[in-house]
Amino acid sequence: MSTLKQLDSDIMSIGHDDIIAAGTRGQTWIIYSDTKQPDYIAKGVSLFSDDQAAHALEKTYHPSLPRCFGKCFVPVVQQECYLFEYVEGVSLRNYDFNNSEEIIKLFASLFELLNFMQMMLDNPLMHLDIKPDNIIIKSNGIPVLIDFDSACCDRSCVRSCTHDYAAPEHRAGKPTPASDVFSLSLVLVELLIDMRPENILGEALNSIELPLSRQSANLIKRGLASDSQYRPNADELAAALKYSVDQFNSLENSDEEGTDFVDDNQLICVWQSAELACELASFISSRQPNVLMIDANWLDPRADLLLGLADISKKHMSSTLTRYLDHALVCAADNALDSKKLMSLVRQTAIPGLWVLSPSGRYDFYEKDMVEAFSRLLVMARQCFNRIVIAAGSIVYDDLTCLALATSDAVLTGVSANTADMRSVGRLVAFARINNLADISKFWFVAHDYQKKCDLSISLLREICQEKILRPVTFCKRRRKSRGSSHPYALNLTRANRSEYAAICRKTGIL
Repeated sequence: MSTLKQLDSDIMSIGHDDIIAAGTRGQTWIIYSDTKQPDYIAKGVSLFSDDQAAHALEKTYHPSLPRCFGKCFVPVVQQECYLFEYVEGVSLRNYDFNNSEEIIKLFASLFELLNFMQMMLDNPLMHLDIKPDNIIIKSNGIPVLIDFDSACCDRSCVRSCTHDYAAPEHRAGKPTPASDVFSLSLVLVELLIDMRPENILGEALNSIELPLSRQSANLIKRGLASDSQYRPNADELAAALKYSVDQFNSLENSDEEGTDFVDDNQLICVWQSAELACELASFISSRQPNVLMIDANWLDPRADLLLGLADISKKHMSSTLTRYLDHALVCAADNALDSKKLMSLVRQTAIPGLWVLSPSGRYDFYEKDMVEAFSRLLVMARQCFNRIVIAAGSIVYDDLTCLALATSDAVLTGVSANTADMRSVGRLVAFARINNLADISKFWFVAHDYQKKCDLSISLLREICQEKILRPVTFCKRRRKSRGSSHPYALNLTRANRSEYAAICRKTGIL
């Protein structure tokens, strides 16, 4: 059987020996070709929790999704069935991996698939039955997620779940796209440490050792959070797993044993947009905790409002009086700034793993020569934090801005995607290039709070910015409503914005 036109005659040959599964909602059959090779899978329409899921697969092609060829009537069983390609391979449960790195690479692909299902289709497609038996590894090594009987686009259609791998909210009948993140994270941990799901969830997650980088391991564990809001996005987990593989490879290829892995792009300057800087710092800290945010815009500091500050007990209230960028610069100028001193000066934000240094607002500091002190501060910060994000002001000859532009590993220029603002930023960048204030090759442009209907098109922005435009960070009503509020937007970015920041970090090498 080579074409769909031959299906009718082939389907008529289906017998009881071809039944491979039966359940309370229907049956599943194999359809063989003329050469007696399995060619298609026929699934009774009644099997599916949500017809929209089958329709989504029918309209979509992805190498890790089974092709759906639509619906037809099967005379021998007197019912309508959806026809799927027969996926040849070995189930994940029976697959023989050579090492942990092979597992990690495979799951990076699977989390990318989840992101595709959740972000790239018309509506998020939830599989809701992810387990080792429903993942097939083809002979070319490509994983395929099969068995979409329980899949839903409409949350009200959920019927059942495999309890061992289901997220808490799924068991309660209220699944979300994050439920698939939970299940896939659980399958990954099961393979990495060879422990049954019930034992993994029964253990204290912090005590489980995973063969991953520390940051990636913490992120995978967050994928098993009981509260779905605390779980990372699928694309974040994919990027984290790729990062772990790259890190391990770098260590293996190092000429010297015991050489520490050094991250690229550790120091990031965000120019022109404090909101972009704070949201980026928040996203990075969710992937790699221990991030320092430096608000270097002395005349317009905003980081404390946009990130929130952790509560300070009355007992330690007096110590916060010196926790400002001012004091850190004074210590650096006096050669009195070591790692211990720096850590005593930074403030914990409301975002776990993210610290901040903001100016106190005293104008007399702004008039001082702070270049050398700020340089020493940045050197010490690199030793103490995984990433440093600097929010720089728009005044090019400001000491802190000038040094941040010159020394940062990457510069992200936040822009509003309209003609006037693009011209203004373009002139500033040109001025910086003409006066050798910074290496312009490090500069990237990001359209922040972007609205497709109102702003310049991406193709035009790409042309204006000479291909140096990154994925835009789209508009969100909640962002605008929460400016300066007690619940800053950076504390809880939307799934769409988190996906956009993940793409920005990958493109620029920040993560």
